[in-house]
Amino acid sequence: METSLERQPKDFSEALRHVQERLTDAEQRLKEARETIDAIQGGEVDAVVVTRGGAHEVVSLRSGDDPYRVFTEGMAEGACTLARDGTLLFCNGRFAQLVGRPRESVVGTRLLDLIPEAERGAVEWLLAQGWRKRAQRQVCLVSDGQVLPLMISVAPVRTEDDEYLCVLAQDLSDKSRAEEALAVAAERKRLVEELREALALRDDFLSLAAHELRTPITSLKMHLQRLTTLYTDKGEVPPPAELRRSLGLGLKQLGRLMRLVEDLLDVTRIRGGTLSVHCEDMNLSELVTEVIERYQDQCGEAGCSVDIEPDVRGCWDAVRLEQVLVNLLLNAFKHGGGHPVRVSLKRHGDRVQLTVSDEGPGVDPKMRETIFDRFTRASPSTHQSGLGLGLYVAKSIVESHCGELRLASEGRPRGATFVVDLPLESGAPRRAR
Repeated sequence: METSLERQPKDFSEALRHVQERLTDAEQRLKEARETIDAIQGGEVDAVVVTRGGAHEVVSLRSGDDPYRVFTEGMAEGACTLARDGTLLFCNGRFAQLVGRPRESVVGTRLLDLIPEAERGAVEWLLAQGWRKRAQRQVCLVSDGQVLPLMISVAPVRTEDDEYLCVLAQDLSDKSRAEEALAVAAERKRLVEELREALALRDDFLSLAAHELRTPITSLKMHLQRLTTLYTDKGEVPPPAELRRSLGLGLKQLGRLMRLVEDLLDVTRIRGGTLSVHCEDMNLSELVTEVIERYQDQCGEAGCSVDIEPDVRGCWDAVRLEQVLVNLLLNAFKHGGGHPVRVSLKRHGDRVQLTVSDEGPGVDPKMRETIFDRFTRASPSTHQSGLGLGLYVAKSIVESHCGELRLASEGRPRGATFVVDLPLESGAPRRAR
């Protein structure tokens, strides 16, 4: 019979062998686990060991997901896939670049471990939202010592067996640089178009200016030549009436030439912000009356009607307002077609309105927005003379008095009505534009 002392060594040997077997099995499992983790971290497989219900298992994203990997590797955004516990199952190269770590060290870690502590709360909230619906939020990472603004977008992806969270990270600094490049390209394109338009406008203007300047010079030359011929052929001074007529016509053409040159100079001053306006107390009623009398011949031919309120005084530049009225009058004579022209001056509270109306064909509604632009003529299809500067200069002068020049008529065929609205006290003159 075997005694208890004899059984003890045998039981101990079996227990020791059992422990050794379990230890060997554990070492084998540990070796396999290490090999699996090494393979994942080395990029040899797209899989990772995750915890599910207290047990460990390997989740693989290969086979059918290979096209997905090829697609994400070509993306400009960082992309990764998360398991339910926040572990990265996959990430593309751009995502690893954004977090500033090798990809093999990123896969298998928790996303929150890659986020600066100051931003973890925001990212944790975003991930919680993402498991229910699409969401996005801006966060900042630190990569290579630089703060990197990112727009993180998350969306749940559910399969028959499981669910994952897809994460996209867009580098906002890249977006800003791209937007800046697009803005620079758009600005360059705009400048090129403006330059082309300016060159075309310059060519048109030079052609028009040459014609308009040549006309009064040619006319003036003809009158002088006629006077010279009369004196040379007959050897006597022309009759006073003939002399007065020729000199009057010559002075008229000279005045036209001077107005053209003055308009050109004023355009240059306006564009350079150097148009001078010297305001002082003046009687606008007297000024309007003087201008009407000066152009009494044209007014008589057109049949002008004048309604001037007496003693309208204010603080304005008399020379510049005279220029405005002359431009409006000549514009009405030119486009009125010989029909009556009406001029009125009325006080309205602390403002005054000077109105010049004609009964010509009116202004095409399509030109209402551009009628005050440089080189715009109300009748471009006709043979009307002018550089298209009168209304532009007039509007600039009125605005320098803190006033307004507007087209008040409804359009064709109701004629044109221009209204100059001025404050009685212009105050500090503004720069004309």
